[in-house]
Amino acid sequence: MEELNLYKCIQLLEICVKNGPLQTDPLRSHNVLVYFLEDEEHKEGWYSINLISLAEDLLDDKEGQETIMRELFERGIEYTLCDVPKFPPFRAEDF
Repeated sequence: MEELNLYKCIQLLEICVKNGPLQTDPLRSHNVLVYFLEDEEHKEGWYSINLISLAEDLLDDKEGQETIMRELFERGIEYTLCDVPKFPPFRAEDF
């Protein structure tokens, strides 16, 4: 499995939202709905989590990455994760 950076984790979650494994919060368009089992941090239930925050958590969760990729594969969803776009350096005269 390839090493995922934050940008690729964000893309992976966006693919899940677009194709169904995850759904956006109807009240907060930048959040996704995630079900947590009870643990030290959460009571069991549904939570609205910001997609970027979830991607940051996913960055260090290799098992979670594999689970998401396996789910997409089992659903027949093909995808490509892109590298961070490279932009030319800004120059003062451009402004």
